[in-house]
Amino acid sequence: MLSLKEAENVYYLDAMTENSFASGYVDAKTGDRPRQLLPDLDGKCLVIKDLTTIFSMREDKVKKILGDLQSIYDGEYVKATGTVGVTKYKSTFAMVACVTPQALRKHHNYMSMIGGRFLVIRLLPLTDDEREAGFDRVWDEEARRDNLPKLRVLLVEHVKSLLSEAVVVDTETPEQRDRLNKLALLLARGRGVILTEKIQELNEVTGEDRYSYEIADVQIEEPYRALEQLRTLGRALARIHGRNKITDHELELLRRIVLSSVSPIRGETLARFRRCPSGLTFKALASDLGRSETGAYRLLQELVALKLLVEDRAPTGWTYKPRPELADLISKEVEVLDHGQDLGEGQAHSQNSPHTNGFKIEGASTPVGSFVCV
Repeated sequence: MLSLKEAENVYYLDAMTENSFASGYVDAKTGDRPRQLLPDLDGKCLVIKDLTTIFSMREDKVKKILGDLQSIYDGEYVKATGTVGVTKYKSTFAMVACVTPQALRKHHNYMSMIGGRFLVIRLLPLTDDEREAGFDRVWDEEARRDNLPKLRVLLVEHVKSLLSEAVVVDTETPEQRDRLNKLALLLARGRGVILTEKIQELNEVTGEDRYSYEIADVQIEEPYRALEQLRTLGRALARIHGRNKITDHELELLRRIVLSSVSPIRGETLARFRRCPSGLTFKALASDLGRSETGAYRLLQELVALKLLVEDRAPTGWTYKPRPELADLISKEVEVLDHGQDLGEGQAHSQNSPHTNGFKIEGASTPVGSFVCV
């Protein structure tokens, strides 16, 4: 993230407050207002080194920032204050940030409630070989000292080249459109909101009251916003990779982003179907996740209500498995991608190749949206 500080069209921040985007503060002595952040962000990419600092603030302040982002990403932000009256801003920008999984988990429920504005990628743990290679690089101080400045220069030059000219990118094939549609469905359903109702019952054996929770309502946003986000991100990735069309490499990256962007506990549950694609019982899930059987059953029922799983109530036991139209996206294993090989193969699809059925991506005028790396 630090390497992006000097890149063109990047606005870099270490942290921010709940009034960073637009403030109603007025200096009592001079009557001057501080410089507003939103106008400066228009057409740029906001990079925040560590979102954990923001998420460590009081919950009401975190919700204020996320709520402001919801309005901002709808294209217009209007704020009324007692000092300067009503101010209105139109600002379109992308946002990239890093955060620890624990901090994201704490606020993920609220982030889901404000809709599909955020995409997330969870990085895979290092393999033993990668960890050993990392140790070698840390101890090679001379190479680090020489290579880090070169990396920053290359990154800045690459960003500059991407912004310097419009690039023609091929439209997606029917097969790719179908894949993107299904990814959008998975993302929208995986981030749906479940509303529960507390039910009070009388235990006839003990005579005491007992409580249970039933699903009262399910809120799932239509998948069109998710589709626009994924399509834009896929095309942007292809452009970054020096390609003039989306390939299987970009589609696989999008699948991992979608699986990372659902709530953590739902993502952990869906991951279990990679080992058990034919079905899973709530007892097996409870044992695997270390949760109570009641909690595992409730979780699986939520995923059924969100149209991610189907339930088979056979006499031998209830079994849950992914819905047929989403089974491949959920059950396929997440393996380490060989970026070097994949991107090497992609050089044949140079961004300078002539095409007649493409569309243009103009500089930074089509932002991907908010993106969080954990």
